[in-house]
Amino acid sequence: MSEVVEVSPRERFSHTFTFTMRDEEPRLVTWKLADVPTGCRVTLTHGGWSSQLKTHKGVGGGWTEILTLLAQVLETGRISQ
Repeated sequence: MSEVVEVSPRERFSHTFTFTMRDEEPRLVTWKLADVPTGCRVTLTHGGWSSQLKTHKGVGGGWTEILTLLAQVLETGRISQ
C-alpha cells in the first residue's frame, strides 16, 4: 500500500512504493515538476535502493513505460493502442 508523503502543488509530489510481490521495505518516489518554455518537465526519482534488491533491476522499465503513457495522455488526451 502506498502512502502520500508530501504534496507541494505544481512543484512536488512524494509517495511510498512497495512492490507487493516481494517482501521489501517501502521506497520513496518523488515527482518534481518544473515549468519550461515548451510545457512542463517531470523528473521522477525512485530512491532508497541497494544493489542487493531484486526489485531495483525490474522497476526502471516500468517507470519508463508509465512516464511514456503519461506524456501520451497529456499531449493527445489518449493512449495509443
